[in-house]
Amino acid sequence: MTAFATGAALIGIYALGAALVAITASGLGRRIPAGPLLLFVLLPLFFLRRGILESKAPVGPDQAFFTVPESRSGLRGSAWMNDVVRQIAPWEEAVRLAWKAGELPNRDRWNGCGTPLDGNGQAAAYSPITLLGLLLPTFAAFTFWAALRLLLCLTGMWLWLTELAVSGRAALFGSVAFSLSMTMTAWIFFPLTAAVCLWPWVLFLLERLAQPPARRRAFAALTAALFLWPLSGHLETVVSAAAFTALWLAMRALLGDRRHVAGILLPAGGAALLALGLSAFSLLPQALAIRASNRMALLAQPFWTPILSLTPHGPGWVHGERLVLLPRFFGDKIDSPMIPGGAGAFPEMAQGYFGILPVACLLLLARPGGRRCPAERSLLVPLCVGIGAAIGLWPFAEFVSRLPVLSNMFPLRYLSWFALAGAAIAAFELDRLQKDLGRRRWELLWPLAALSAVALLVFQSYRQESGVYAAAGALPAQRQAFQLAGGALAAGLAVFAATAWRPSRFRAWGLPLLTVVAGVELYIQGARLYAWDDTQKLFTATPLVQFLRAQPRPFRVVGEGSVLFPNVGIFAGLEDVRTHDPGERRDYTEFLDATCGYDPIPYFKRIGDANAPALDFLNVRYLVSVPG
Repeated sequence: MTAFATGAALIGIYALGAALVAITASGLGRRIPAGPLLLFVLLPLFFLRRGILESKAPVGPDQAFFTVPESRSGLRGSAWMNDVVRQIAPWEEAVRLAWKAGELPNRDRWNGCGTPLDGNGQAAAYSPITLLGLLLPTFAAFTFWAALRLLLCLTGMWLWLTELAVSGRAALFGSVAFSLSMTMTAWIFFPLTAAVCLWPWVLFLLERLAQPPARRRAFAALTAALFLWPLSGHLETVVSAAAFTALWLAMRALLGDRRHVAGILLPAGGAALLALGLSAFSLLPQALAIRASNRMALLAQPFWTPILSLTPHGPGWVHGERLVLLPRFFGDKIDSPMIPGGAGAFPEMAQGYFGILPVACLLLLARPGGRRCPAERSLLVPLCVGIGAAIGLWPFAEFVSRLPVLSNMFPLRYLSWFALAGAAIAAFELDRLQKDLGRRRWELLWPLAALSAVALLVFQSYRQESGVYAAAGALPAQRQAFQLAGGALAAGLAVFAATAWRPSRFRAWGLPLLTVVAGVELYIQGARLYAWDDTQKLFTATPLVQFLRAQPRPFRVVGEGSVLFPNVGIFAGLEDVRTHDPGERRDYTEFLDATCGYDPIPYFKRIGDANAPALDFLNVRYLVSVPG
């Protein structure tokens, strides 16, 4: 397909998805007004415009090399996007080839002598969104998936907040804050966000169950959403989001919404059971693959085990809380090198960030005034659990470490709880502020003080860490990051100062302008993560790949060290005995370790003995190495 034809097809399928979203909301009795709906449809297209209009890929050719070291072309990229091009894209291609051959996508024969494919949830082999993407070239499908996920997140978040009686303009602020947060934009091409974008929809549909006129349609829609959840590609996120939802509802019942929560439990439970039964064909292979996986065997102890204690203690991750204000505090491996003190890769650490202006609005929780509803007050619990578990703070780390299943989750993933709850609370607080301004105009001092306090904290953080940044060669990039934060706060202060003296002006112009400020800052933070390039440059066959393609089949290959990364051989039609996959079997990695020296513990594994007789047993005919 030409670039124009690909872009036209992508926009056409996306438009169909947008129409279905609008029709679904209207059918549930909650029509999205034309203005917000137009914004929700266009914002993903603008964020991904290079992939849509130019048919570019969000990765560079140096991240898809086959048999030579990574290029030194100077292309600006990010190392952690390697997972997209070397894992997720190959899994998507394996699903594509299976369906094209008229087969069920049960097994990925290109990786590890046949790893689970439908058992690898991240392949999303049965997701309707995945199947729609098969109509497009591989990386155009990635762009389509990203656009639809952003659209679903924007609309779902707005519907949920307005269902909780937040005004439309304040709900728009919260919707933009979460949908452009690092929970979404830093992971937009990963299966994780396919589950995250349905999360606000599940919360919205739970609320609709309490409305008798819409209960039947809400039940059907909730069943559909819960059915799609495990098919979306990331069971860990599904379990995490379900736990957040259960905790939030439990706290609502304790804080005064007992009758409301009790009224939705029975239909919600029925929808969940029905969805589990309908999705069993996908859930069971995933559950069996997880149980037999090497990764499951490595999760013997919770992450924060060394610091867990019955007595109070500080955070196990020093300065981890700074990431909710400054996502690049420890670097990003794009413009700034990483500096010591981080607890994971940049997107893992930054995923709790939903904009410095919305975060500053959380300080309005200290403001007296109008009464807060139980729905908002109960969000404080998952908010605190999310940040506390992520940084290893007592007693949140201890609480999470005692929970079945959830104790195996990487703690930084709980930052998504902070982002969702925080964005919602910020919307609640701005809505509450606009109501109180009509009675007490001096309430303006509270947002001015909140934003000034955050600005002071940002300035102190820069002064404190500037020496460390200079030593790491990161000072110019970090100075720009701090300037972006300061600029957003200054713009927010200007909006409050100009509009909040008149309540009508604040409602009409202040809230929309604050949304623009938060959206622009989050757009800059997210768009800079991706270096778009021509798809034709990806997986260009080297002479060695051309030689291997010409050899009679069947045979397998093995790479020396990191050459010919496992999974990417599918684009050359090569089966690799090595594996890099969340569903890789423990017994298989133990076999390779016993016979070839293949340590099952490292994230990136290598064959130790390329002359091991077991490789003949596995039908390895070629060792792929670097020149010389």
